[in-house]
Amino acid sequence: LYPLASRAAGEDAAGLVEVLRERWGGIGYDGVQAVQATPSPLRSRGSAYQLTPGGYTNVDGTEIIATGGPPAGAHNDIHRLEVGWLVLAAAGLG
Repeated sequence: LYPLASRAAGEDAAGLVEVLRERWGGIGYDGVQAVQATPSPLRSRGSAYQLTPGGYTNVDGTEIIATGGPPAGAHNDIHRLEVGWLVLAAAGLG
C-alpha cells in the first residue's frame, strides 16, 4: 500500500514509486535478481517449459495474470489453468 499512499500524497512526482519498486519490489514485480535466472513467459496449458533442474526461471505472467481492482490488483488472479500447468511442469509432471 506504500506506493498507493505515496501517490495519494503527491509524493510520487519525483519517481519515488519507481525507485521503491526497483529497490524493494517483490519477486512478483520483476523476478529474482540475486541469481542468474532465465526469463520465460507464462505459457498456455500443455506448452513446454525449458526449466533447468537446480536453476532459476523468472516466469512473467503479466499477460495472463491481469484481472483485479484496487487495492490488491491482480494478486488474487492466480487461479488459472496456466499457473497450474506451470506448477505441474516444475514438478516434472507436465
